[in-house]
Amino acid sequence: MWVAQLQKAHSLATLGRATEAESILAEFEKGGASVAPESDIGLDLHQLGSALLRASRFESADTAFRLAVQLRLDYLKRRPDREVENMLAGSYKMRAAVRLAKYVGPAKSDVSLLPEARAAVDEAITIRQRLVSLYEQEGGIPVEIAHDMAMTLNTKASVEGFAGRIPEAVTILDLAIGIMEDVTKADPQWKADLAKCRKDRSVFAAAGFLARGWNSGVGRQTKSESGQRGFFARLAAFFRRS
Repeated sequence: MWVAQLQKAHSLATLGRATEAESILAEFEKGGASVAPESDIGLDLHQLGSALLRASRFESADTAFRLAVQLRLDYLKRRPDREVENMLAGSYKMRAAVRLAKYVGPAKSDVSLLPEARAAVDEAITIRQRLVSLYEQEGGIPVEIAHDMAMTLNTKASVEGFAGRIPEAVTILDLAIGIMEDVTKADPQWKADLAKCRKDRSVFAAAGFLARGWNSGVGRQTKSESGQRGFFARLAAFFRRS
């Protein structure tokens, strides 16, 4: 029942009838979120969230992604599944994207959105770090996983860039671009995503040149961030070997 209803909501949001889509989502949150967790429900919620985000329905989009995270976590408690785990990371990433969209849009002065976005994208990175490490141990990282990691880094760079950590953002984008260059050699369908990473790097590099360290927080790293940098360096080295 709920799969069909959520797919209907996605269609409605895509057709510009976001209010009707939000009503279905609200009904699901009341009663459907307690159903036995299934990965396809998480996928439908994620797709609905993406459609609502495109419609600038930020709160409803975040609700859809939050519910997708919740159901996927419940699903993974019952059975390990790398595909669902990767999709879980995608929903965390999109929760960060919602906050970035709000920050550059109607809530530009709300700096509390940036730490929330960072926390969400860091969850996605942690999950995809684990997946990359597992696949590396098995001798090869699937192209799709490499692509998803690169675009998660792209989102991470946007968070850091909007927070004024321009050097960090550019460094992360350099890694994302390197991964995406290899990805597009294997599968050209993602050339647009490579172009996005390059464009974002140009924007943040220009901003850093003009601002010249406008944020005094640039350069300071937490222990967690330092550990992530080490992982990024190992990841880059792995893709250079591949």
